[in-house]
Amino acid sequence: MNHTKKKNITYCVLAAELIVLLIAIIAGVTKEKTVYRFGGDTGEAVPCEGNEIELPRGSYEIVFTYDAQGEDTTIEAYADTSYGRVYGDTIPLKYEQNEKTFEHYQYETTDCFGFVLGQSQDVETQIGSMTISRNGKMDRAFCAMLIFIFLTADILLYLVQKKKIWENFSQEQKNVCIGLLFLFVFSLVPLFTNYITIGHDTRPHVIRIEGIAEALRMGQFPVRMQPGWVNDYGYPISVMYGDLLLYIPAVLRLIGFSLMNSYKIYIGLISFGTVLVSYHCFKNIAGNRSMGLLGSFLYTLSFYRILNVYARSAAGEYTAMMFLPLIFLGIYRILHTEGKEKNRYALLLVISYTAILQSHTLSFEMAILFSVLYCLCFGKRFWKNILYFVKAAAVTIVLNLSFLVPFVDYMTSHAMSWSETEVPKIQEYGVFVAQLFQTFFFGGFLSQSLTDGTNNEMPLSVGLALMGVLILFAWQYLAYRKQLSGQKEEWNGQCRMAVLMLLSILMACWFFPWKWLANIPAIGKYLVPYQYPWRFFTYATVFGVFLALYMLRNMEILNQHVLRKVTIGALCVVTVVHALVLYDRMLALYSAESISSGAYYDSVLATAGGEFLLEDANRYDTYDKGLRAEEGISIVDSERNHYRISVELENTAGDDRLLVLPLYAYKGFVVKDTQTGKRMETEAEEETQKLTVTIPAGYSGTVKADFKEPWYWRVSELVSLAMAVLIVLWYDKTYRREGRQIVPKQVKKAKK
Repeated sequence: MNHTKKKNITYCVLAAELIVLLIAIIAGVTKEKTVYRFGGDTGEAVPCEGNEIELPRGSYEIVFTYDAQGEDTTIEAYADTSYGRVYGDTIPLKYEQNEKTFEHYQYETTDCFGFVLGQSQDVETQIGSMTISRNGKMDRAFCAMLIFIFLTADILLYLVQKKKIWENFSQEQKNVCIGLLFLFVFSLVPLFTNYITIGHDTRPHVIRIEGIAEALRMGQFPVRMQPGWVNDYGYPISVMYGDLLLYIPAVLRLIGFSLMNSYKIYIGLISFGTVLVSYHCFKNIAGNRSMGLLGSFLYTLSFYRILNVYARSAAGEYTAMMFLPLIFLGIYRILHTEGKEKNRYALLLVISYTAILQSHTLSFEMAILFSVLYCLCFGKRFWKNILYFVKAAAVTIVLNLSFLVPFVDYMTSHAMSWSETEVPKIQEYGVFVAQLFQTFFFGGFLSQSLTDGTNNEMPLSVGLALMGVLILFAWQYLAYRKQLSGQKEEWNGQCRMAVLMLLSILMACWFFPWKWLANIPAIGKYLVPYQYPWRFFTYATVFGVFLALYMLRNMEILNQHVLRKVTIGALCVVTVVHALVLYDRMLALYSAESISSGAYYDSVLATAGGEFLLEDANRYDTYDKGLRAEEGISIVDSERNHYRISVELENTAGDDRLLVLPLYAYKGFVVKDTQTGKRMETEAEEETQKLTVTIPAGYSGTVKADFKEPWYWRVSELVSLAMAVLIVLWYDKTYRREGRQIVPKQVKKAKK
């Protein structure tokens, strides 16, 4: 096919894509914005069993009033489709409230749409009025999907046809690419349903996504105080828990994707990143693409990572796992390269630590711990290169001031519910040695105290494959130490990995002296912040995969080629079987839900242990969203948009009086007079920790409460932004420009 013909075909494909996209956009824009009204003065009965309505395909916002008559209950939408009756979100209705808003995604037109009300004993919930309005979110999401599919296809075609990348690949490179693709798809098997399985922390993490999206919609950036939590009283989840990468699913929510699909896409992106990052790291250490693929396979499908993603739904922890191998690659390369390449790997450390800190604080603390231990294993070599680590640490701190300054500010200025509590009883949740070899059968998916045994506990292990790696290393150490010690650097490297892997496993066990460490005066509570000891399986997994690659190289040195192939096959089979067992158990035992919006979850219960609530605050009191004022204050009118509250009032008393707002008194909540802009005096109510406003005698006007960052938070954000810009400029000047420099005369001579 000649060049002109290829060019014409390309233009035709692009034109066809553009036409399809325009048709989709026009269809979405011109679609009738249907509004259905029921109850109230309409005379129309609310659709329910026997009184269903026809509902076209699309996404809808549903607003209704109700009277639960003293009992909590639920409401659930349903629709008859071509594949049977499908139920939507089970929306909780609290008896203390009387209005609810939620979303519903109808993926095909139905002539039988209605609601099921949950009833409590003999009490019947009454629906007052209901409005169902098409919001166009599904149409926007469909257009976004088309754009993504077309862009991806165009880029791939460009690389294959124009750059001829695939043709220039060696057979090994082609095999690796196909292997990584299959690995990525296999890691997502539990997501291939029209629902999502509900894990331990699914509730708080999807509400975090919803909260970030709503805060961005309200104009807050960066997000600090997410709307929605504890009935909009305020809960500083974004201050205390890094959420940088969760902006991705939050933006998808703003585009129009359902909350469930936004979270599924996030899992897919993190899994894709884990596959590529781990491949890069393990290939770099092993010096072999095939070993890099094996390392990525063992890591991505590792027992504990799959448990984190699908059973525990530990979004922060499995996000941090994507970057952990980069840390140990960066440390190793700094200690084993020369010249300015050390700076490149120091930058890799900065990026890795930043990503982990902005994803999961506990993982960051553990990463620092094992980074120090790993560095100390190199003795003099580490001390000779310590300047690079100091520079990396300093740059990381400055780059993350936008997170660290608010975090430290809240830690030091607020007494939160966990601030003065005793050190967590980490010893009670240790793992028995017998559990380290759990393979196929286990009771449940919860962690429990040692006194309860293991009969109903989730699987707690690094998996049989990596335990086998540790055992095989012990065999090599005892039987072939003399033959292998000739390869001094590599032998020392794998010994370090084996020691660190064994240490991290022991730290997860019940007999590790956590209680003794916690009781050390003054510093004990800072040595044991990890909540559950089995979190250390994360690091045992990283070290275990590195150790596996070292061990396989040893077999090659010892000319044990048959044993090497058998070992690789056994590791792959056991890893796949373990993953499939976990998939099967989760799909069979976990509840299945379709989550359209954050209304699915009770925003009070989503706080789990209420770790970031103000001390003495009772989260269950937040169902009461009313204002409370002392005698003498007359409230004329009030409006509320999440944590933004406007109150028109008058103080007829002869002295100052207090107005109590349904907000917690976190730093950043300010109240101003709307006319003068003057800040009103505020403080925390001692009994409830609610925000109280002092209304001066004779005052008449409107006060408005809102969340505003302190000025020094803004300064820290500017400093972090400046550091990010400096890093990009430095990298471009030092590395990228050098790669682009071409001497024209030499090029011309070469062409001649």
